[in-house]
Amino acid sequence: MYYNTFMKRFYHGSNNANLTKLNVISKCNDNPSIKCAYVTDNYYYALFYIRDMDINIVTAWVDENGVACYEEQFENQLEVLYQNQKGYIYHCKENENFKKSNTNGIFYSTSPVFFEKVEQIENVYSKITDAIKNGKIKLRKFEDVPKERIAGLYRAIATNILKNNFFENNQKLKDFYLKHYHVAWNLALEEKEEKRT
Repeated sequence: MYYNTFMKRFYHGSNNANLTKLNVISKCNDNPSIKCAYVTDNYYYALFYIRDMDINIVTAWVDENGVACYEEQFENQLEVLYQNQKGYIYHCKENENFKKSNTNGIFYSTSPVFFEKVEQIENVYSKITDAIKNGKIKLRKFEDVPKERIAGLYRAIATNILKNNFFENNQKLKDFYLKHYHVAWNLALEEKEEKRT
């Protein structure tokens, strides 16, 4: 069923300039057999997708009340990933092809999405921190994340490191994980050694 709301606004965050449309190139999480284009009805959530695509880490979501949330997985993650990051928020209206995803705040289209307005963001970090102060974004800082959750996250990240062969073909990503996810990196090394024995 289509999710129709009169004059509902949608957004797409990107570090790419001069976009006029969003092509159908993403794998659809709700239906992996098709390709789609993703947008959100939460402006503040869209900000988190203006990121360094070489790193491509987004730990944000929209909660059940429609509020954008962000959780740090390492100390000062928000600042590390978004300080001095520039980009764009593309605006569009809903069309008949939009369907509500199973994930809060996310909609998808199986047809290209055409933009009607673009907003340049000079410093994503400043924009996000202003929104946090105004209650538009909830931030869970690294030191406030329960230790058992961090331990579980790092085990999952270690599995990803192993799966990607310690990013041997991507020096930038390898350096990033060594610096910011060193605990997960060491867990991956330990698991690799265990598999050898």
